[in-house]
Amino acid sequence: MVSCAVGATIGDAIGSPFENKKPEEIQRIWSKSNNTINDHLCHLGLIYTDDTQMAISIIESYLVLWKFLSSQKWFDWAGFPLADYQFGGFRGTGRNFRGSVAQLNENCTNDISKDTAGNGVAMRVWPCVISVFRYPPHERIGRLREEVIANAKLTHRSVLGIIPAYSIAWLMYQWMSGSLLKLSSLDIISAVLSETSLFEKYLSRNGFKDGELGQYSFIIESILKEIQKRKFNSPDEYMKIVKTKVVEYAPLVTKDNKLNGPSDGFAVASCTTALFHSIIHKDEELLTILKKAIDIGGDTDTVASMVGAMVGAYKGAQGISIPFYITQQVVGYQTLYDFFKLFIEWANGSAVPDAKKIAGFLYRQELKITKELLAVKNEQRTPHYMCSRPVNVLQNIVDQLKKERSMLRNVSDEDFIRNIIPKFSQQMMFFNESDLNHIYNQIFSSSNNVQFFKLGRQLKY
Repeated sequence: MVSCAVGATIGDAIGSPFENKKPEEIQRIWSKSNNTINDHLCHLGLIYTDDTQMAISIIESYLVLWKFLSSQKWFDWAGFPLADYQFGGFRGTGRNFRGSVAQLNENCTNDISKDTAGNGVAMRVWPCVISVFRYPPHERIGRLREEVIANAKLTHRSVLGIIPAYSIAWLMYQWMSGSLLKLSSLDIISAVLSETSLFEKYLSRNGFKDGELGQYSFIIESILKEIQKRKFNSPDEYMKIVKTKVVEYAPLVTKDNKLNGPSDGFAVASCTTALFHSIIHKDEELLTILKKAIDIGGDTDTVASMVGAMVGAYKGAQGISIPFYITQQVVGYQTLYDFFKLFIEWANGSAVPDAKKIAGFLYRQELKITKELLAVKNEQRTPHYMCSRPVNVLQNIVDQLKKERSMLRNVSDEDFIRNIIPKFSQQMMFFNESDLNHIYNQIFSSSNNVQFFKLGRQLKY
């Protein structure tokens, strides 16, 4: 569960600078960082966007109201993002979401959801998945369906915005529960298709428009059949056909039959791309998976957030944690992590946390984000890649090494490197040449051992 929450947040933050950019533009950005996400990460201050902020608001509603979304009037939870301090550091909960909340506040008896098929429900669905673990296992799928629908009611009326979100949520739930972990990618897609069809029938029985039902399962099935026809040697080859077919099939059910690529803001496009991407690439390293998702272009923060949540659920179930050097890049990560832990403990059956704890989290988090934004060079609210780093990883290591060196003044440089530097190997693993030179020059007066120092990262501690 923790890996799902953290994966969603990190995917959102990493994907944000590339939003609405074309693949060739994204490649130019990567090229400035030796074309690796690791070098790029070491110099970022990651600020999450509206995707995560909306998820935070939903978590608040679960904890503060002490209920589930589906067991209360749906507009109760929507009021929680109204306070200014909860609007977040970059875009807050998003213009459209805030507009819906403002309209709701004026007349909360009306249904203000719109006939939209965007990916807003999907981007904030992962807290709904975690919430159902508070129920007995035999009730969870039914509850998950209700939670996803309740999540959608503020903003989305079209089933083409709801069904893709549920398909993603169901897969997260299965992976969190330890299911489907050993199946092949094609078998997992088949399982998602089967559940999607069942959910469409469930919606039909509960009064949703029949005209749009069945269209999303048709898209999944059509893409699955296409990739079953072919034998590929790599996940990248599978994804190439997926992206091609998303662009081919998704416009058939989108407004005006228009689509701006496989990561378009329409849920039938971006959710499908994220779903297949997560399944096909699931066994690769997390940053590699996220980079490949970002490389597609389009709605990169939302796609990377959905991918991060799904892959986080998959890897978390196998005991694979997200590396520290990534998480520490996120602005206010520790308070964010503590907040997620409160929610997860509640979902696992613990007592409802003190509301003051929740308010305290929000206040501390907002202060950190505001401070970060004030550091932006052009004094405007720009994406996080224009910001100074929230945690200066480089300087932290320099300070620690200086302290160690002062305590071991009588030890030679060679022995110090041999015995002390390996302690920091994981933190320095992804630093580039200039970073390492900077660290060395801050610690040692002689340049004789600079190459040995760089090799020191590989020595066993």
